[in-house]
Amino acid sequence: MSTDSATKRQRADEEGNALLPAKAFTVVLRGTAFTLSREECEFDSPNYFTACFLTGFSESESCVTYTNRSPVLFPHIQDWLCGYDVFPLPPFANMSPAVALSNLLKDAQYFGLTQLEDRITNPPIPPLSLPCPSALPTYDMI
Repeated sequence: MSTDSATKRQRADEEGNALLPAKAFTVVLRGTAFTLSREECEFDSPNYFTACFLTGFSESESCVTYTNRSPVLFPHIQDWLCGYDVFPLPPFANMSPAVALSNLLKDAQYFGLTQLEDRITNPPIPPLSLPCPSALPTYDMI
């Protein structure tokens, strides 16, 4: 990156303007486009995105790939690629929570997101909640 463009990016950052990623990659799902940064592609890698965009595939030159996967679930995959916890899934108008989770697992497998797949198939055990002692009834001893 030239000094001039680095200065412009720094100035834009100082002014609070949104910055575009240095290189953006586009994933088109059934006509709906999503933009991924290099960092998102590399999260939970190796995966479909690193294979398409960060290797010698033709998609790496055009920075665009097309697939027929559901655009409804992809925002949750993109959130996962940003490092967010995506569970529990929100309600979907066209599918039950069980179907949404099953479809997310299928997409995780398709995109090669093994950490997401593992998180779906082996959810963490929630911590045991015990009532605090002040909430327990007290008994007088006779």
